[in-house]
Amino acid sequence: QQGQPVMLPVMEPTFKGSLEDALTMMRAGDSGVFKISVDSLFANTFNQPMPPFIKPGTHFTFFLKADKIQSEEEAIADQQKMFEEQMLAQQERAKEQIKVDDAKIQEYIKEKGLKNVQKTDAGVYYVVTQPGKGPKAKAGDNVSVHYKLSFLDGKELESSYDNPMSGGQPFTFPLGQGQVIPGWDDGIAQLNEGSKAILLIPSTLAYGEQARGEQMPANSILRFDVELVDIKN
Repeated sequence: QQGQPVMLPVMEPTFKGSLEDALTMMRAGDSGVFKISVDSLFANTFNQPMPPFIKPGTHFTFFLKADKIQSEEEAIADQQKMFEEQMLAQQERAKEQIKVDDAKIQEYIKEKGLKNVQKTDAGVYYVVTQPGKGPKAKAGDNVSVHYKLSFLDGKELESSYDNPMSGGQPFTFPLGQGQVIPGWDDGIAQLNEGSKAILLIPSTLAYGEQARGEQMPANSILRFDVELVDIKN
């Protein structure tokens, strides 16, 4: 995570003047600047060819600060504690984000005049625009779904109907196995085979705080126009 120290295990030196040698020179609280041969670093420490954009015979400069020096057991315990604290903080942020997203989705529903809108316990809003006559899928079933993905502002991101990678075929996945975003596992489970529907998925059930490139910022609410084409047990 940005701004957090990186835990580095101190190994036996891989060559004279190595990064491992630099680490053994430091005490807790020390800062240092170390120049290390790129040729030796890639050949002996990284054990891989040197990238073409790095000039042989040059040096990497490392600016290091030793925050803590710990045993392996202490480091593992610290790492677990840090992970738990980050998870709790993320959960608290998600609670607030759910409220923000829910208000935006309700405003969108009103603005678009969507009727017969339903909401799952998890928080996905959905509108069945064409009821299907088939059964509903169960967890573990393979479902095939056509979709169009867009933002609430109408900007379309992608569509399975004209995706060259899939040849315009529907997207198939096992339902309820965590292989898609939670909003899909939740929303598709509400539909009968053959249904067409609109899914409005809050960011906390989509990609959350994780930005997916420039096209999809963090905390993006997503609209999916879906068609549940097929269910296989």
